[in-house]
Amino acid sequence: MRLAVEGVTKDFLRAGVQTESNVLAAVKETSFSPEPGMLTVIMGRSGSGKTTLLNIMAGLLAPTTGSVLYDGESLYAMTDEALSAFRNRHIGYIPQGQNAVGSLSVKENILLPYLIQNEQGVDEQYLSEMMKRLHIEELKDARPVELSGGELRRAAIARGLIKKPEIILADEPTGDLDDENTAVVLKLFKEAAEQDRTVVVVTHENEARNYADALYRMDAGTLKKDALS
Repeated sequence: MRLAVEGVTKDFLRAGVQTESNVLAAVKETSFSPEPGMLTVIMGRSGSGKTTLLNIMAGLLAPTTGSVLYDGESLYAMTDEALSAFRNRHIGYIPQGQNAVGSLSVKENILLPYLIQNEQGVDEQYLSEMMKRLHIEELKDARPVELSGGELRRAAIARGLIKKPEIILADEPTGDLDDENTAVVLKLFKEAAEQDRTVVVVTHENEARNYADALYRMDAGTLKKDALS
């Protein structure tokens, strides 16, 4: 599946700001089309606009101008219901922060993309192997309150990957992880890209450069291609 960002901008109004302009240009005009089969890494400092851009690509935040296309179909021309179904079917989104459902077990949280659509066909072997690689297989029946920040992060990554989506969008996925688990997660993303899927990782951690096939840098809302070496 081909993802294309065409002329996207995102402005936020800042109420109460007493300056010549109360508009924050979080994303300046951007056109960007990550390649399937490649692990694309977007680096940048906090506040550079990279999370905003990722959320626009994921169908979670409408752009001020421009379009997001999936195989030529405009994401934001869809109805809310169609957009939700599309995201669930095609996009594995891994947000920042802790977003597990407290009333569900770790396994149920990972399988949430199936549960919310009442879908069958879970690949139990894939689930088991992924939980083992992420070192959370023994936590499958635990509740989120019993987990550390790193364990919650790894469960969120498993949830983003569980349906083997064509598009994977990950926001600071290794922020709560030690070096060993950071390597595990980046290898999983690399393997997904090698299966001809589109993988975009937003991060400020330099370790991601070692796994990237394409590298971009976001600075003050502007996205630019960067050299890998």
